[in-house]
Amino acid sequence: MQPRCAQSISSTALRAHTNTPEAVVDCFSELAAEELSDRSIALLIASMKDEDETMRALRETMPVAELTQAGMFMVSAGSRCGAAEDMD
Repeated sequence: MQPRCAQSISSTALRAHTNTPEAVVDCFSELAAEELSDRSIALLIASMKDEDETMRALRETMPVAELTQAGMFMVSAGSRCGAAEDMD
């Protein structure tokens, strides 16, 4: 079972705010649960939902390394999950 924060990616952010295929959303959520902290996941969700105040508050509490990891995740997860979807 995914951590509660990673489940939010599936149910709240990507499903509600994009037209991303279900398999890609599930992949994205699983990768996030494996690779990111709850704070980083919360930042990604806030970003997807255009919650600027939440993003600003989170960025103020996160070390640069954690912010960088979240940013790199956004760059790479889409292509990794999209490639997985293409193989199905």
